[in-house]
Amino acid sequence: MLLRIIKLAIGLVLSFIIIIQMQLVASSGNFLTLLGLSNVEAMEGLGISIWQILPFIIATLWLCIDFFCGKKNKALRGMWGLLVIIFLLAGGVKIYNKFNSEKIESPVYSFFSLILHLKQAMQSYDAIQYDFLENKDTYLSEFRQNNFYTSRSRNIGNEKPNVIVIFVEGMSSRFIDNYGSKYKDLTPSMDEFYNNSLVFGDYYNHTAATFRGLRGQLVSGYQFNDGYDSRGRGIAQISSESVVRQTGNAYIVTLPDILKKHGYDTSFIAANPKGSQMEAFLGALRFDEIFMSGDFVADNHVLSDKEFFDALWNHVNNKQSSGKPFFISTYNFGTHAAMDSPHEKYRDADNIALNRFHNFDVFFGEFLKKVNSSPMKDNTIIILTSDHASYSGPEIMDADHDASPYFVDRVPLMINGANINHAVMDANGRNSLSLAPTLLDVMGINDGENYFIGCSLFVDKCPRIDNVSVVGESFFMTDKEGVYSENNIPDAYRNRFEEGKKQIRDNYRITSS
Repeated sequence: MLLRIIKLAIGLVLSFIIIIQMQLVASSGNFLTLLGLSNVEAMEGLGISIWQILPFIIATLWLCIDFFCGKKNKALRGMWGLLVIIFLLAGGVKIYNKFNSEKIESPVYSFFSLILHLKQAMQSYDAIQYDFLENKDTYLSEFRQNNFYTSRSRNIGNEKPNVIVIFVEGMSSRFIDNYGSKYKDLTPSMDEFYNNSLVFGDYYNHTAATFRGLRGQLVSGYQFNDGYDSRGRGIAQISSESVVRQTGNAYIVTLPDILKKHGYDTSFIAANPKGSQMEAFLGALRFDEIFMSGDFVADNHVLSDKEFFDALWNHVNNKQSSGKPFFISTYNFGTHAAMDSPHEKYRDADNIALNRFHNFDVFFGEFLKKVNSSPMKDNTIIILTSDHASYSGPEIMDADHDASPYFVDRVPLMINGANINHAVMDANGRNSLSLAPTLLDVMGINDGENYFIGCSLFVDKCPRIDNVSVVGESFFMTDKEGVYSENNIPDAYRNRFEEGKKQIRDNYRITSS
């Protein structure tokens, strides 16, 4: 009986692993990764249908029938031979990968490799913290500076303009018409915004996914961990307190910190549910106020993009009436990978990525019309950018076969406001660490201790390396031509790339301790 119970448990575990892995391949094009695991809360926001778990239910019933009837049914008993074959195949994949540079994957092998990588990531995080404590002064002096930019200030002339930053979830600039989209009527509102904004091209995300992307842009630095276990080491956080403890350290200067010293009211609106880890994470960035979906809808569901922009407009109106300059950052959810639009569809609606981008564009346009018909239009800067590039899931690659497969791609950066004239500037491959210093340059704020890596995009040459991106443990370099993986770095860039990797790892010591 004990042996049969062990067999049942093994069968259930293997069935669960295989079915979940194949579901992920179908929806994202990949088996489960550390990045996906650290973004599990966002995955929960997508919802799970009965059809997605039906194969596991069937497998469970099969195994349970075998448990009770297996001695009498040779056909059912034969399934255990199949499980032995699965284990042998996983072992074969491991042996093959040990002796070949081009790796292959299997659901079971990939899962247990993930467990090993998870253990290694936790050990790396412990080592980073220990190294920082031993060499704190060295690392702090490497990044400490007393100015936010070195360019001639591009102050727009308005006294303390209001600022709204819209971080679009997972949108590469390749899906905006005026940035070169293949779809000429996909984003008419963003195209009009482009035509009236200061625009940056050849500008890339510095990391992924959302937590790292948002935090990195608001502190102009990298982040090793997502604050995502009970010790804050990067995976599946258990408590909100651990997130705040591990991402809100005293060595980081955030954009809200800086603007509060200049009299700004700072707030963040996210479409995620109230009480989620996103709320705790945002609290570590020291905004005056954090608003989640539960502050706008009674049942605390993830806000659609229509609801998100309605909430933003109401919030902006409230802040405008207070008479105090405000800085509002925002994050939607409706353009997340694997999402379809609940409202507006694009053409014949046969691609969910195009549907969700078009849907966002419609409600973004409605929000802009409200702003432009209000008194605040004369003293408000609106910035449209992304938390990170579009994830190269099946729907993205189907929409654009040229999309980057690396989770690093060109992303939009458009700055719109009174006294800002339309121009298109080339960022020359620099990345989103430049957001905070560029915004402060536009606002004419340039005093205060900080640990920024990025430079204002108005600077012709940044003294730091701001065109190396990192996703997990994979490093990339970017330029006007595109994205280079570590194995494909041009010889002329190799030394700079290695310096950039060292800079990132040194910066981890500050941001993760």
